[in-house]
Amino acid sequence: MTEIDRHEATTAEVDQLVLCLFAMIADRLEKATDAFLAVDLEQANRLIAGDGEFQTLQEEVEELVETELALRRSDTDIGLLLAVLRIVPELERSGDPVEHIALRTAQGVAGALTEEVRALIEAMARAGVRMWRTAARAYIE
Repeated sequence: MTEIDRHEATTAEVDQLVLCLFAMIADRLEKATDAFLAVDLEQANRLIAGDGEFQTLQEEVEELVETELALRRSDTDIGLLLAVLRIVPELERSGDPVEHIALRTAQGVAGALTEEVRALIEAMARAGVRMWRTAARAYIE
């Protein structure tokens, strides 16, 4: 494999992992909201247990990017790689509300909510999921 081929493979892998972070946030935000509103403790516990996956993926992306930067012989795509190093910690932190929502599930708060408030929570979650999916498309474009 030539250096150019290896670079293209690494860049594609970085992009794939960053998109995975975006998808995880959107998917888990939706699941956490559903679990919260349904008081689904099992689903909430799965989401809480999976919170470390954000950190693991962040570290994997950062390691790939740092390795690629260390091997770099030209400044081609360095801007993109530096942007990724700035984006992935924000993505990891953006996964934290998923855990926070899931943690509230056990408190059973959703049972005391009015239908209007429940509808607002669902609408906010749908808007958040759309936002993360739009952000993922913007990243790849």
